[in-house]
Amino acid sequence: MQWRQRPVTLCAVRLTIDIQDDVAPDRVHLRYRRAAFLVDSVAVTASGSGGVDVVLLSIQEAARVAAATPGPTDVWAEGFPRGEDRAPASRVLPAGEGTGPFGVYRLVERASGATVGTAGFFGPPDGSRAVTIGYGMVEQARGRGYATAAMAALVSVCRAAGGVDVVKADTEVDNFASRRVLEKNGFSQVGRSGSLLLYELRLATDGTRPGAPAGRSET
Repeated sequence: MQWRQRPVTLCAVRLTIDIQDDVAPDRVHLRYRRAAFLVDSVAVTASGSGGVDVVLLSIQEAARVAAATPGPTDVWAEGFPRGEDRAPASRVLPAGEGTGPFGVYRLVERASGATVGTAGFFGPPDGSRAVTIGYGMVEQARGRGYATAAMAALVSVCRAAGGVDVVKADTEVDNFASRRVLEKNGFSQVGRSGSLLLYELRLATDGTRPGAPAGRSET
């Protein structure tokens, strides 16, 4: 599953929260800082791996990732940032004061301390209370459970922030690894658009079974 260009609409959210949410098979711990809703860290331990931290990009970090120019304290894995990391990071910059929790996160491998990829949102919830998420990482970091853990963290951000009923994602038909990542996190295929499979995870509050898709479509 890759980042794709989508329009971004900014919104202001203020919330103070300290929550721990267990999302099998990954343990997700969210830490928020004060009422400005700056996300300090989303720390994730992936089963069977050294773990990955999912940390919201600051405006300054986003600028460095977008320019592919590390700062003196940045530790980046070989091959980072990819084009798929630079594009979403560049979308953070027009916000000026940040995107709140629905921004772009860097994936930090705990064992090495290096940033190996990015994951995040294409914008805040839209008028139908839906968000779209994506992720990507350098090749050498794949197959270690990091993607599954990162997606679980993003879903937990949605639950903690509120205002989200549906989480959307898509992936290429032949990208079986990403399909498994989505399915492990409870996503269901709801349609197809060309070579893309469309997935949704419903965070229902009306008694509907969470994860049940609204319906399938083919385009």
